[in-house]
Amino acid sequence: MIDRVLLINPPGRGKYCLTRQPPLGLLYIASYLRDAGVKVRLLDLNVVSLWRPLLKAALREDTPLLAGISANFSNSAQCAEIASLIKSFSGKVKVVVGGPQPTASPGDYRIPDMDYVIPYESEKVMLNFCRFGGDAPTPGVLSCRDVDFLGSFEKIERDSVENLDSLPFPAYELLDVRRYYTFGYRALPLVSMVTSRGCGHGCIFCSQVVAGKRWRKRSADNVVDEMEWLVKKIGAREISIEDDNFTADQGRVMDICELIGKRGLKFHWQLQNGIRVDCLSKEMLRELKKAGCWKVAIAPEVGDRESLRKIRKGLVPEQFRSAAAWCREEGIVYLGYFMMGLPFEGAGEMEKTSAFARELDPLCMSLTKLVVFPGTPLFSTHPSRAYAGKISYFSRGRDILLERKYAEAYFRFYARPRKLLEILRVFGPRQFWRLVLNALDMFLLRRG
Repeated sequence: MIDRVLLINPPGRGKYCLTRQPPLGLLYIASYLRDAGVKVRLLDLNVVSLWRPLLKAALREDTPLLAGISANFSNSAQCAEIASLIKSFSGKVKVVVGGPQPTASPGDYRIPDMDYVIPYESEKVMLNFCRFGGDAPTPGVLSCRDVDFLGSFEKIERDSVENLDSLPFPAYELLDVRRYYTFGYRALPLVSMVTSRGCGHGCIFCSQVVAGKRWRKRSADNVVDEMEWLVKKIGAREISIEDDNFTADQGRVMDICELIGKRGLKFHWQLQNGIRVDCLSKEMLRELKKAGCWKVAIAPEVGDRESLRKIRKGLVPEQFRSAAAWCREEGIVYLGYFMMGLPFEGAGEMEKTSAFARELDPLCMSLTKLVVFPGTPLFSTHPSRAYAGKISYFSRGRDILLERKYAEAYFRFYARPRKLLEILRVFGPRQFWRLVLNALDMFLLRRG
């Protein structure tokens, strides 16, 4: 039995990040293991500057038998370095990696200092691995020494948690919640939570490799129980809900809002990860605001009906126009998410996306360049126009038209005195200055 585990969230590369949120996946694993009697320490190296000494100190103090690293496409290099540091401390520590990239592209982590890869949701698999002591083969765990590594990966079946209410709340006691924030908050400390897993929609660019396409929900009572615990026990003053599709069950949303009111809970919360506008109504927005939700995000991605059809969004521009109008009428702040770099886009389509962002006029626009992830419908048929070679959020693109239209769209949206004054009024000087630094970093400083 492995009874001492170190869970690690690697550092990121962004110096002027607009968002640093708690590593929810690791927090769920930590609470799941602790409930079974495993001693767990969690290091979030993404919120510290001198992370190497902190990691070495934790290895000396706790002498873990297993180290679990959460990986994605933006921190793979740091994951490899962490694995190397752990093995240099003690070759006896088993090093396991999981998360989006190890699930979508497990071969990337078949490296000398990595022992195992755990794809998909991993609460149950991690506990079984600890119970087996890491020596016997464990269903759902890939050995990096397996001769038929990719063949073994193909045979792994998802072991998703069906009853999400059965999971213990994330182990926030292991973190300093004062270190976290998102762009646009009303009060700190701010924490994150999820009320469902999975998304059944078929957008061609979206990866659902970890949680899968089958939507599973927590009950309204269980959701509000956690909200109450976060506020009264953890000390949170604001909650950011990170579901892929929080509003899929509209009746559940109304029940959550009603329960918040019945229990007399007073806290700020937001839906910054985005909600589908076909699962939204003016009445729902009114109830959300009454329950303390002050900010939502909508995600048109593109700017015209034909482009929406091509990305299989299942929506039309008029639905986004209605959602934006409802938010303005109900006094709810809304953000807009867009992208450029889709394989069918020319200058005209990019101009329409830029124009649609200005027409919807969210408080802030987030415009990303498409990254084609393994496991998405786009991956096998279209290379990324945004990035060449290894997948990265941070590399500069090589598509001259895309780079020009991308910069123009940001300039046209934000270089409006009215818009800048509106952001300053809603978010205040400190968050406004963080936005400025992020923009400088994105367009002038970053060379990765």
